Amino acid sequence: MIGNDKLNVIRNFDLKGSITNRKVKITSEQIIKGTGLKCLKCENFREFVSSPDAEGKINMDFMKKQELIERIEQDSLFLQKHNLMDYSLLFM
Repeated sequence: MIGNDKLNVIRNFDLKGSITNRKVKITSEQIIKGTGLKCLKCENFREFVSSPDAEGKINMDFMKKQELIERIEQDSLFLQKHNLMDYSLLFM
């Protein structure tokens, strides 16, 4: 987790880049208000970012965005160096 924001988590996604068995059932209330720390999956994320309200965007502080990009780049280099492909991103 970037920062110490777990009390402010509205939605929590475990992204693996696959949609096979990667959806969690949520209520209509959770769709509107959020799911907190309940871990959603790739298909939930795809539906969320394609919803009219989200306009395909995720709001993120500039510094946190830069830190996220840096961590993904570091992880990618590590995986490449060790000939690994498996990657999971926990996005909160």
